[in-house]
Amino acid sequence: MYCPNCNSPIDESEFFCGNCGINLRPKNPESDRILSTGFVEKTLPQYAKLKTVPKVSFSTYTSYVSFFAGLIIALFVSPLFGLLAGFVGIVSASFISRKFHLVHKIVGFVLASLLIISSIADISYNYSVLKRNQSANKINSSSQLISSTVNTNCYSFNFSASLHLSSNNSGCSILAYNGSTINNSTMFYKILSVENHNINSTNFSGFIGPIIIQDIKQSMVGFNIVSEKTTMFAGNLAYAVVANSATTNSSVVEEGVYHPSSSANFFDIIYANDYPNVDLSALQSSWSWKKY
Repeated sequence: MYCPNCNSPIDESEFFCGNCGINLRPKNPESDRILSTGFVEKTLPQYAKLKTVPKVSFSTYTSYVSFFAGLIIALFVSPLFGLLAGFVGIVSASFISRKFHLVHKIVGFVLASLLIISSIADISYNYSVLKRNQSANKINSSSQLISSTVNTNCYSFNFSASLHLSSNNSGCSILAYNGSTINNSTMFYKILSVENHNINSTNFSGFIGPIIIQDIKQSMVGFNIVSEKTTMFAGNLAYAVVANSATTNSSVVEEGVYHPSSSANFFDIIYANDYPNVDLSALQSSWSWKKY
């Protein structure tokens, strides 16, 4: 046998020519690749190769858990927390891989959006119900007298002095002030009774607090909120917000009181005075609930 390149004699078992060094056995692209171990490795087609798909991400779990947890909280505690959980779900869904988990990403966005919409609707509904009930209990100014004693179907108490007193004929709402009119008074009390059975002892503070704060900001221009807290009034759960006005040197306290009953179960008490500090301790001292 002779070398095809230099025509030198070679042995059939040789891989390279001893004279010119040419490779006597060139690679055949169609043949199998011979490994150093002597085994044959065949190249697999693309469709036969295993593809590694990432596991469901932490963001997916967070998005779904935020929805279900937020839904439960919104139903039984406060829609404000449900709204917060909805935003957490939106943020978590944005981190889900669109390449590998597009369906999870879409579902996460949809669930979080539904939670946000339902929470906003719940907040709007509760606020409208509260305001509607307050409007229904507007005080009838025709039934006015000067008195130091208040006696309604829901409660009774005494003032420290005689005030102009207005009350509705059948409900438990009153307005009292020490001047000839409210505008020239240095002190006034306003109590509204409301029937709203969406309120309970669990969601009371989270539901009432934002409503009182909004009411003060809208109806008492120039007043700045200085404190807010959960407290008790005449043995019942309450939420109090205090605001001051440096311009008029006056203060106001608005306190929502949860009093479970078969009819009016929420009382909004507003007390304003020219003095720098106000509270409802004097009102509580003679306050007595009635069975109704």
